[in-house]
This record gives sequence, C-alpha cells and structure tokens, in this order.
Amino acid sequence: MGKLMRAEFFRAFHNKIYMASIGVGLLICIWHFWENVYPLKDYVYTAQYPLSSFAKWLGGDNSSLQPVLYYLLVPILCALPYAGSYFSDIKTGYVKQVLIRSKKKDYLRSKYIMTFITGATVSAVPLALDFILTGMVLPAVIPQSGTGIFGGAPKMLMADLFYTHPYCYLFLYLILDAVFFGLLTTIALLAAHLTENRFLVILMPFLCYLFVFSVSQMTGAVQLSPFGFLRPSQPVFSTWHIILGELLLLILGGGIFLYVSTKKEIL
Repeated sequence: MGKLMRAEFFRAFHNKIYMASIGVGLLICIWHFWENVYPLKDYVYTAQYPLSSFAKWLGGDNSSLQPVLYYLLVPILCALPYAGSYFSDIKTGYVKQVLIRSKKKDYLRSKYIMTFITGATVSAVPLALDFILTGMVLPAVIPQSGTGIFGGAPKMLMADLFYTHPYCYLFLYLILDAVFFGLLTTIALLAAHLTENRFLVILMPFLCYLFVFSVSQMTGAVQLSPFGFLRPSQPVFSTWHIILGELLLLILGGGIFLYVSTKKEIL
C-alpha cells in the first residue's frame, strides 16, 4: 500500500488544480485582509477595547462578505483537485493498470485517504495563513465577552476555551474544519457509483452541503447547517451532538463507498 499512497500523493498534490484551489482560497483571504483588516492598522487602540486578530481574521468575522463566500465555495474548492480521480480512473481504464500490480482494497483505501487529505488541506491552509496575515497587523488581544468586538457568545461551543486560551480554540476549530471538509469531500467517491457525469461527481459534496443548508433554513433548524457551525465565529450556535452526528454520517458514507467498491466490479 505504501507505493500506492506515494503514487496517489503525487497525483493529488502535484497538479495545477490543487494549487489553483489553494490559490482561490488564499485570494479570498487576501481580499478580506486588504478590505477589512489592513485599514484598521492605525485604529487598533482607539476603541474602548483594543481590536484583536481573534475578532478580525476571516474565521472570526461575522460582518463581511468574504467569510460567507469562503465557507460557501470551500466544498467545491476541496473537491476540484482530486475528488473526481476515482471516477476518471474507472472511465479511462487507469484502474486496470493499478489493480494488476496492487490489491483492490489497498487501492480503494489509498484513494479514500488521499481524497480526505486533499479536502482537509484545501479548507484549512488558507484559514491558517489568513490568521497569520491578520496577526501581522493586529495584536492577539485575549477575547473578552461583552465588548461587542468578538463574534462569540458564552453559549457557543468551547466558549470557555475561546475566552481563556484562544489559540487552542483556533487550533481545534481548524482541525474540526479540516476533518469535516475532508470527510465531506469523500462523498464524491461514493457519487462515482451513482452517476455517469464527472462534474456531478465533483459537485456532489457541495450539493449535499447546500441541501443541508437549505433544509435548515426552511425548517428553522439552523443549528444543523455546517455553513454556520463550521465558522469559528459561530454565527449559528450548534451542539456537539449535532456535529458529531453529521461527522458519523460522513464516515458512514465512506464506509459504504469502501464496501460497495470492494464488492462491485470496477474494471
């Protein structure tokens, strides 16, 4: 499986689409920085409470366009580089060459792992770099409730951690985003068995993401929407039960993919 992983790693990360997806995410972050952070460099200490990078970076901003745009597009950006490769392997016959030299289970596992990793990195890397960029202009002032500067509230997830150890909070939220979007991207693998359209395969993670958002808006159960609870500023408050439940559903989707693909003739 080691050779397969190296080969799939090269296919996943040494391609222009991967770099372009990261680049689009970074452009959104730079746009946000230039429009909403950099102009504040001369006004950090003019407010009653100093401005903080924890409140003004893209993940902490609830009042700008760019965070909405980023968290809307990120499922597509995560899927573009590699999520359609399994579908393409089958249609082009590439999988035949792989399975002559390797076990089918090893191929499917390596495909699942690399799809997850590409989705996770595409989603998290621009966010991490955005915070670093923001930190170069604004100080990392410890958040305080009641100041009206920070998006969080006492009832949000990990509120105590946010107000006492914000770096830990930020790190854990980046991990949560990476894991969620990585698992969401793997839905495209299962979609390869459900449609003959490659573009629909790539868009399937986004369509599932959009479907949950639409249902949550129509029913008023906004706490179900990843579009809200995956943002570190938490414009929508959710619970660990909901988040873990949705993560388990995504993991189940991966399990179904591995089971169906193992049983099904893909040559």
